[in-house]
Amino acid sequence: MKCGFLFIIFFLYSCTQPVVTQQVVVDNFTKIKGVDFTAPTSNIDSSAFFSVKKVHANWVAFMPYAYLGKNTASLKWNDSWQYKGEKREGIIQCTQIAQQQGFKVMLKPHLWLMNGQYTGDLMYKTEAEWVEFEISYQKYLLENAHLADSLQIEMLCIGTELEKMIQFRPLFWEKLISEIRKVYQGKLTYASNWDHYQAVPFWDKMDFIGIDAYFPLCSRKNPTLESLKKGWEKPIFEMENYANKQQKPILFTEYGYRNVDFAAHQPWESYKPLPANETAQLLCYQSFFENVWHEKWFAGGFVWKWYDESNPEKRENSTDYTPQGKLAEKELAKRYGKN
Repeated sequence: MKCGFLFIIFFLYSCTQPVVTQQVVVDNFTKIKGVDFTAPTSNIDSSAFFSVKKVHANWVAFMPYAYLGKNTASLKWNDSWQYKGEKREGIIQCTQIAQQQGFKVMLKPHLWLMNGQYTGDLMYKTEAEWVEFEISYQKYLLENAHLADSLQIEMLCIGTELEKMIQFRPLFWEKLISEIRKVYQGKLTYASNWDHYQAVPFWDKMDFIGIDAYFPLCSRKNPTLESLKKGWEKPIFEMENYANKQQKPILFTEYGYRNVDFAAHQPWESYKPLPANETAQLLCYQSFFENVWHEKWFAGGFVWKWYDESNPEKRENSTDYTPQGKLAEKELAKRYGKN
């Protein structure tokens, strides 16, 4: 009777103790210091990557876009009217030159919906439409998986910000991942939107938890470093817990800020006209590196976005995401230049 009583006490005590989860640890020397490389419009040479080297990046991501027209459920890609760097021949050229320059590569397929819809809201009303879309999406991904494997590309991203498709078509993703694994030997990730990564059911089949990291950090027109640091507290707490729970490191498949007022308020807002503010962008970068970069569960990230050297007009006096030619570029070079 006494033994039974002691067993009950021990059982109740053990149930009240927190479950100890093994911590995910990433070696700082292997962290991914990447840039998302905007598709060149024409042929490039090695000079296209000089600016990438200057900021001490060690990875580049290339994006073979597919387009979804109005009133159709079938994707189109590798069309003659697309930019050179979005098509197969451009991906091959960019990858080979990048590899010759010593960069590792992630292939990151993106969808562009011609009706202006956000990819995460893509939905179909009928099973026939879903099946039509899934057939074309699988063909698109498997073509890129074969290409990535043939070029010995180190990482393949299997999708970007497809929240509703993840939610309503989970079996499709299981089958797709299985087919990709048959033809591609490298690392896999998926680029989830910042507010959806905990709803993705297949992280156990990925090598990295991918996040397009446009977390809202501060609503001020001119954020301070202290206010941005405060804004990172909740996302960092949640990401650390989730990485340890999933036993996977987190990779920012995209991160970046426009050089505008309110840069940290809604960082995903790419088209809203706002006054230029390089200091706000700079402080956003500083807060990221000071608060996130050295976390043990953090695998690194890819800056959104980076133009090749043949397109300087794309970044001069612009208020888009690139840090090139702005105060944030020096900050990026300083931080990427460290171990």
